[in-house]
Amino acid sequence: MRGYIELPACTSFLTFDEVYYKVNKSRGRDVAVINLEAFLSMPNMRFIDINDGVIWKSLELIKEYNLLPRDGIHAATAFIAGAGTIFSEDPDFDAIKGLKRKWINEQL
Repeated sequence: MRGYIELPACTSFLTFDEVYYKVNKSRGRDVAVINLEAFLSMPNMRFIDINDGVIWKSLELIKEYNLLPRDGIHAATAFIAGAGTIFSEDPDFDAIKGLKRKWINEQL
């Protein structure tokens, strides 16, 4: 695939739910399931468990940056995994110190 760069990446298992919800809403269940299979098969993707450490860090970030819980979980997952960049269209991540937001279309 042209322009495709394989990078090591990680995400919260919460993303599984978000992928399904978003694609199901716009394209239907069958397409959502195909997208979930592709998502789970992504090369170099590491899935991070949502455990008590992630949730406590999430709460800390929610308080400090007025985040929604899902955003807090994603940001906490990034910090705990040692990721300095988060790929998202959501500008709420821009205010978080120590985390750089990029969108997938941007040059890496």
